[in-house]
Amino acid sequence: GHQTPGNFTDAGGGDPRFTERYWYTAHPVDGRPLIVDAGFGYYPNRGVMDAFAGITIGRRQINFRASRRLGARPLDTEVGPLCLWVDLRTGWHHLSLRDNASGLRFELVFEPSLPATQEKQSRRERKGVLEEDLARVAQFGRWSDWLEAEGQRHELRPDTWWGQRDRSWGIRSE
Repeated sequence: GHQTPGNFTDAGGGDPRFTERYWYTAHPVDGRPLIVDAGFGYYPNRGVMDAFAGITIGRRQINFRASRRLGARPLDTEVGPLCLWVDLRTGWHHLSLRDNASGLRFELVFEPSLPATQEKQSRRERKGVLEEDLARVAQFGRWSDWLEAEGQRHELRPDTWWGQRDRSWGIRSE
């Protein structure tokens, strides 16, 4: 939501570097060479939201990337076939990547294991010019549901798939 008294099209005092990001990572605890990342970047002063998902299997990597104009739905976390929704009752985060050219698809559920923790704010200036002013919240949890890559389906269970989520907002250095 709002970070300043301005509207959603003028966040962070209008600085084009102002961003709000979601980042998720998941991995099996048995040490298999498999890792999943996904996220969203909200750039209100540029009028854009981007999204990504990727999987590394051994030494192979598959990536999905997309972006959209904010338009009339600035806070909808849906970019093309990738979407995120949070169940406010349970605190679970749901990520879905539908059919797309990358061949990566999934339905993933992040279930928090610990409360979210806000990290110390990161503020940095150089020669009197603000370079970075960020806030960040991190949380560990477990993953469930499924993912598909290179025609191979992987089942995720909370006892065997762990990971984290990260949400940050503010002015980022370029």
